[in-house]
Amino acid sequence: MQIWLFSAFFIDGYAAAGSVLAGRLLGEGNWKELYRVSWQVVRISIWIGAGLAALYGLGYAWIGGMFTRDAQVLDLFNAVFWMVVITQPINAVAFAFDGIFKGIGDGAGLRNALLFSTLLVFVPVIMFGHYEGWKLFAIWIAFLLWMVARGAWLTVLFRKRYKHHSLVA
Repeated sequence: MQIWLFSAFFIDGYAAAGSVLAGRLLGEGNWKELYRVSWQVVRISIWIGAGLAALYGLGYAWIGGMFTRDAQVLDLFNAVFWMVVITQPINAVAFAFDGIFKGIGDGAGLRNALLFSTLLVFVPVIMFGHYEGWKLFAIWIAFLLWMVARGAWLTVLFRKRYKHHSLVA
């Protein structure tokens, strides 16, 4: 979890720059540039997430040992860490759009994405996983699908609300 949180804050730091840029461009009414720059922030965030995933993938065998020497804990870590690795580019999309939506002042869009992904994806997956006895796997599968849902919701919402503006500007 600490590695996932580190990555989240690492990627979110770049998304903060997207927030500032999106707010400025919205204030200027520069829709075309807002759309272009926002997608540029998303693409660069994905590259950052992919870079973190590559580092984690390369260090898979020894990263767990940086935190513990307990064999049981390391076995659990090695069994689920692949999900932390693959979520990095997925997280990048959600975090980049979090920043963009904050910058354009669309709290309702962020709220709805969070409610949708939490209530209709995370909670049912974690409950189903608990029922099936997946234990730690249920938590990480729920996190993975939660981030997919958040990123997808915000991607669709951004395109729906701002693509037409970029075409007429």
